[in-house]
Amino acid sequence: MLLDPHSAWDGGTQENVDILVSERSAISELARSIRKELDPSAVPA
Repeated sequence: MLLDPHSAWDGGTQENVDILVSERSAISELARSIRKELDPSAVPA
């Protein structure tokens, strides 16, 4: 099985993966609030 170089999983520990997942989640939430500020009608409440 070949690993995707852009994948969050690089053979590291589960803790590292959890950190990446939570960072990605925080970034998504930040992006959503920025979009909401820029165009409130574009983001569902």
